[in-house]
Amino acid sequence: MKHTTLRRTVLATALAATALSFTSLAQARCDKLANAKAGEVNIIGNSFPALQHIAKEMETCTQGGLKVQFKMTPNARTEIEQAFAVSGPVAFDAAVVSSGIYSGLNAKGQLQPMTDLVNKYKAKYKIEDRMLIKVNGEVMAIAFMANAQNLYYRKDVFEKNGLKAPTTYAEMLAAAQALKAKDPSIQFPIAQTFARGFDSGAEFVNMFVGAGGKFFKDGSAAPDFNSDAGVKAFENMMAMSKFMTPNFLASNSDDVMNQFQQGTAAMGVLWATRAVRMDDEKASKIVGKMEFVAAPAMMAGGNSATHLWWDGVVMPKNLKGDRETVFQVMMEALDEETMKKGNDKAVWLRTAYKPDRFGGGVAASAKAGAPAWPTQPYFGLANGEINKVIPDVLTGAISPRAGLAIASAAYEKAAKEQGFIKKSFQRVFVSTQRIHSRHGWNECAIQFQSFIRYIFINRLGSPRFETQHLSSFCQSFNGIDDFAHGAAIGGDFLLVRAQLRHRDGSGHGARNHAVWQHRCGDPARQIRRQRQYQPTM
Repeated sequence: MKHTTLRRTVLATALAATALSFTSLAQARCDKLANAKAGEVNIIGNSFPALQHIAKEMETCTQGGLKVQFKMTPNARTEIEQAFAVSGPVAFDAAVVSSGIYSGLNAKGQLQPMTDLVNKYKAKYKIEDRMLIKVNGEVMAIAFMANAQNLYYRKDVFEKNGLKAPTTYAEMLAAAQALKAKDPSIQFPIAQTFARGFDSGAEFVNMFVGAGGKFFKDGSAAPDFNSDAGVKAFENMMAMSKFMTPNFLASNSDDVMNQFQQGTAAMGVLWATRAVRMDDEKASKIVGKMEFVAAPAMMAGGNSATHLWWDGVVMPKNLKGDRETVFQVMMEALDEETMKKGNDKAVWLRTAYKPDRFGGGVAASAKAGAPAWPTQPYFGLANGEINKVIPDVLTGAISPRAGLAIASAAYEKAAKEQGFIKKSFQRVFVSTQRIHSRHGWNECAIQFQSFIRYIFINRLGSPRFETQHLSSFCQSFNGIDDFAHGAAIGGDFLLVRAQLRHRDGSGHGARNHAVWQHRCGDPARQIRRQRQYQPTM
């Protein structure tokens, strides 16, 4: 009885000491927050080892009147983009985002700068310049880790079958064919993130750029991905799918990681942040057997067909909480102490980081020429339209070329609607001028209406057209500034005016103003003017 009591006393003392140590840890981490306000701090991010580590550190700041919650979800991208887009206070006070998500949020003006807070707390948290993501001198994000999709391969399986780690996708497909024929222990030679949406879209981007493709024409947002490089990317994905699970359109990062851990797949490209999980003894059957190298190239001697990313923290423009408190909570969890405790969980951007084998793939891909992920503000539109056709292409419902044509047309329409590509009305005005000079004003007005109706409804998908003759409109026209008041086409007529101003290259529009005045008020003078002003087709 005495021994039992003694054991209970020792156990109770140990538990109390453990609880005290955890309390002390939390207080040690966040006990010196400056001007911290009571309330909730809600942060959102994806779910992988490095973020699980960071989330725990952030949540240790829960004390007194402050409560910190970190929502980890595989749907983080969608939730963040939806939350940050609202006009009122945002549901989350901060988010952990990839460089790809950041580009879209920043392009839409949905982030707030943190420059003043960085300057105030830079010394306290040892914030390094290499971590600062700046736009026009303002700190818009703070990066803490690098990431890339690298090649994972089972070294033991490759050695047993006399195979070498592939450096190109052609070599990868050859190795997959050999394993399928020679090694029944491997159910699916390849596992890769071909899930519908972002995952398969990222794979296409990697292979498309690796094949030498360009998404846009030089110096513009006009699409250029309906090309041979696009066909090659799709054909490569289709060839790979024959060596993957039949349910490859549902293979996201979690599924691919699980296939590797269970030993059912021998190789594939996956995010570096999942590497440490290969040696998780509680979940993995292949501890110590997986190696990590640069992602394959699309062609011999080409760059690694992957992209370099970073992950970092951002704050929404419409932040509802106290920004100084939120900032300090984030920095408490991104300090050197956090990095050192989780050194093997990520490729940290701090100079104190010590590389290990799990991060070797990122360095190898960078050395093999992997570029940074595209950052054009309109890239997300193109990527999104391509994502929509990938499942149909990979299942053979449509051809690669047909899929690219559909995506290109859909992107071009969306880019025009959002102002990334200027709408051209050159043919509208030329047709009007010629009809006017031959048939007089009434016929001109009718033809002009018909042509505009066709452009707006059939080409631009915008049926904002009022069925009134332009002759009545012209009666109230007193100059170019009055366009908005008497326009027969509503707000979209302003686009016509902008195109008209730009056409003669003067930037002022005076010459074009005169053309329109004559066109509306005096057909005879319009004909004379035509000899001096000849728009091109």
